[in-house]
Amino acid sequence: MAAPTIPIPPSTMQRARDRLERALDRLEAAAARVPVLTAERKALAEERDRLARALAQMEAEKAALRQATDAAAHRLDSVIVRTRGALDRTH
Repeated sequence: MAAPTIPIPPSTMQRARDRLERALDRLEAAAARVPVLTAERKALAEERDRLARALAQMEAEKAALRQATDAAAHRLDSVIVRTRGALDRTH
């Protein structure tokens, strides 16, 4: 004996088909975006790496400038000391 079937109205079947088609459309649209998103992710990673290299270079330049500034300050201090010594000897 076969299980009894419950009749499903045609309008209900049509709504179910419509929902299924919309879901498939959304799935296809999402699948189509995957290569675009992958390319965007790659571009963002490349940009991040480029910015990281630029930041590292800026940090190195900052350290070099700090070192040059310290050396210049030391030389200036030496000039000031020699100048004061020379002035003290003349007075």
